[in-house]
Amino acid sequence: MLTALSIRDVVLIERLDLSFGPGLTVLTGETGAGKSILLDSLGLALGARAEAGLVRGGAEQAVVTACFAPPTTHPVHAMLAEQGLEAEDDIVLRRVVGKDGRSRAFVNDQPVGVALLRRAGALLVEVQGQHEQMGLADPAGHGALLDAFGVAPRLREAVAAAWTDWRGARDRLAAAQEAIAAAERDEEWLRHAVHELAGLARLGAVGQIDDYFAIGSDADIAAHVERYIGEGVSKFVLRPIAATDGEMLTQTRHLAEAVIPRFKGR
Repeated sequence: MLTALSIRDVVLIERLDLSFGPGLTVLTGETGAGKSILLDSLGLALGARAEAGLVRGGAEQAVVTACFAPPTTHPVHAMLAEQGLEAEDDIVLRRVVGKDGRSRAFVNDQPVGVALLRRAGALLVEVQGQHEQMGLADPAGHGALLDAFGVAPRLREAVAAAWTDWRGARDRLAAAQEAIAAAERDEEWLRHAVHELAGLARLGAVGQIDDYFAIGSDADIAAHVERYIGEGVSKFVLRPIAATDGEMLTQTRHLAEAVIPRFKGR
């Protein structure tokens, strides 16, 4: 599945491009020839720990790119789709390590976290070593082992599809709840604006009309605004909810211009 490996400025390697064909590929060489550097470079692309010492002396950064061509049924496609990443025919993992030791990760040229890069790499490559059996103790792989042993593929696929649908419904519900909360916040602000607009009627002759506005509800206040100011002006108070912010400011100005002269003339 590994079709190409590109290495730039890793340890002693300034530039190296490798292509792999189908079947078995063997890399041989004397001690110190750089076989371990190739494995370390591949490990970087798969999400291994990055260190500043991996950057070649004099270079600003090290870059490793690994290209894979997994079958369409490979689980890495589903994993990337769950993360909202476009899973094309080829999957390209890229890691950039700066000389300060900080690194960036990419999947198909989209920035991702190193943890996600590591998950994708674990699905694409299996590295065998003297301590690799310790991977059996990783709880992250236990579910897949149990499913592969005792659950029919069709049932696994049905459960995975149901889970995906549930997660989509959960996200849509969260978005709807946020929209409702935003509408409630807007309503509270508009009700406060209504109350403030009604309060403008008190500016001109507080002593004369205070009794008419000493009533609890906004509906009663609006009724008295309509009685004293007139239906045309009271529309600015009774119908603010349908207005945008700009319209609200215009209505406030019009209401002030209409209200204050009337009470000053009383």
